[in-house]
Amino acid sequence: MRSDLALRTCVQVLVLLNLVFVQRTGAAGLGWLLPLYALTLAAPLLVRLQERLLYRLAWNGAVLAVFLLLLRHAQRAELASVLEDGLVLAVLCQVHLLNNLRANQRPDLLFFNAFLIALVAGTMNRDLGFALAFLVFAPCFVVGLQLLQATAAVRSPDPASTRLRSLDAGPTRRLVLDGARRAAVVLGASLLVFFLWPRDFEREAFFQGRLDRLQRTSGGLEVGFEDELDLTRRGDVTASDRPALRVTVLDGRSADVPALWRGATLAVPRRDGWFARATDGPAARTAVDADPWQGGDGRLVRPGPLPAGSARLEVVRLDPGTARLFAPLEARAVLLPPEHADADLQGLADGTLDLGRAGTVRYELTLPPASGRALGGPVLAEPGPDLAPFLELPASAGGDEARALAQRLADRLPPDAEQREIVAFLAEHLGRELRYLPPGSEGSAADLDTFVRGEAGGHCELFAAALATMLRSLGVPCRVATGYRSARWDPEGRVLTFAARDAHAWVEVHDPAGGWYAVDPTPAGAPVVAGASAWARLREAARGAWNAVTGFDAEGRA
Repeated sequence: MRSDLALRTCVQVLVLLNLVFVQRTGAAGLGWLLPLYALTLAAPLLVRLQERLLYRLAWNGAVLAVFLLLLRHAQRAELASVLEDGLVLAVLCQVHLLNNLRANQRPDLLFFNAFLIALVAGTMNRDLGFALAFLVFAPCFVVGLQLLQATAAVRSPDPASTRLRSLDAGPTRRLVLDGARRAAVVLGASLLVFFLWPRDFEREAFFQGRLDRLQRTSGGLEVGFEDELDLTRRGDVTASDRPALRVTVLDGRSADVPALWRGATLAVPRRDGWFARATDGPAARTAVDADPWQGGDGRLVRPGPLPAGSARLEVVRLDPGTARLFAPLEARAVLLPPEHADADLQGLADGTLDLGRAGTVRYELTLPPASGRALGGPVLAEPGPDLAPFLELPASAGGDEARALAQRLADRLPPDAEQREIVAFLAEHLGRELRYLPPGSEGSAADLDTFVRGEAGGHCELFAAALATMLRSLGVPCRVATGYRSARWDPEGRVLTFAARDAHAWVEVHDPAGGWYAVDPTPAGAPVVAGASAWARLREAARGAWNAVTGFDAEGRA
């Protein structure tokens, strides 16, 4: 193989890998990238068309059209999408350069862009697919640079006759082997350090506070408990049957155990992530709960006597990634066994529980019977200052459709409608008119406006964000809750199990008479996430093994 052909092959492989990198970030789906893959593979056949005016006009027109489409999307979507749109534009330019590179032109810009795309995509990925693609990218990049240097252009007074120097097959082969050896040494040393040196991927990245997309658009996302509501995450989604929670009814009726088990409440609007957990400020210190947790030394209770017929449950938290304890909103008491007596059990102002450490833990809960849980009350004409944080709307432009829909639906109700009627009417409308799709499904809505208009389906986070935005726009205090939802009882009906795939989001509304109560707008009977195929389970196992490598820290090495 002559050097010019070898260099062009290297460049073609680099562009293909750039497309793979962008696909792994989730910045664009395969439907968008498939034409670019095809044009990259067809580049050797299209090279003979470069001198034709119609060909160049078609290319430039297509690039301009896609650029305008991305510009329009950036104006309508969140600011966080700018980086994703920039990556798509970058790989489009790579394909454009590849298919319009003439014999007298050096591909310096193409190499520079390839490096930048790999660098940016690398900050957004730590999954196995990206790592494997990079193992091919690195030696190809080094070999390509050596070929580029060895075939420097032979200058001529006439620019049209300036061409790259071409080496015969023998020197080309030696050059490629030399570049491959250099790349192997560098990669080998890098892998040795990577596998043996502890690292902390949980440390906040340099740009994390400025551009809140890094580390959250990984090509591999797993359904699981989150203590924030982020509608901007993109990427391949897997659903795991890994156990997260197991509940055993010790005393009482299984029918009194709710399906919704909360781990966090999200009351603070974010500019790009919609809702997050309040760690300080009025939303964290609010005293709107009528019966906050009291006690200590591994035991917390709500004030007042326990109702007759209360259920006593044994709960085992198996989720290794959180320090939160999961419990229904109605829980009245929590007790840690003696082996966890040294844990820092805290009852937070929003009624959630924090243990201060992750890992498997066993605890007991007490629940009142379902018949004793009252709901409903009049509309709050002027909510007090304690409830003001639960009326703040996200600054995101993506909630306009939800606010407009809330007003249209409210106009259909009588002026004296009670709060519970308004809440139920809005939740029923969302569950009836909008389509549920499991996370990561093809055709899922990319933003809240698209979802609320009914142009695409969505998962539970979109249903919860829509209802919370609608209620707050009508002056109804509410917050989003995240945790797990399951009705998967054993045949005897005494053990309720939750898997990672059962992670769920819903809404909690504040009732002036009875306090907070849960409203789940996701359609009844909709699975939290679709079942995984054999191929998906295999990919999940490989991803889990890789995550064990990337999560290696000093404690793991010890």
